[in-house]
Amino acid sequence: MQLTMRQYYLAKKLQTERFGEIAVPVDPEQILLHHEATTVVRSAADQVASESAVTREEIISRLFDNVFRLEPSDTLMLLIELPRHDIEFYVELPSALWNFR
Repeated sequence: MQLTMRQYYLAKKLQTERFGEIAVPVDPEQILLHHEATTVVRSAADQVASESAVTREEIISRLFDNVFRLEPSDTLMLLIELPRHDIEFYVELPSALWNFR
């Protein structure tokens, strides 16, 4: 998977925030979310939407722009960026909530 400069920056930033973990970019087409993961994602989207001027649909549309798997924990991190609203947040999915196709 070819990284953009932005993805490279985000991976390094994530690694800084999650000391001891390595952020590996993941192709969203290779991810299968379990049913419980959709509940977590919806809840995060609803919370951000209720605290800002963005809609849940805007958040969901950006959900898989930046996907990283943390090693060694195997946690999936979805980084949602909404620069027009100056919003950036992560949705963290433990390994039990997702797997590769």
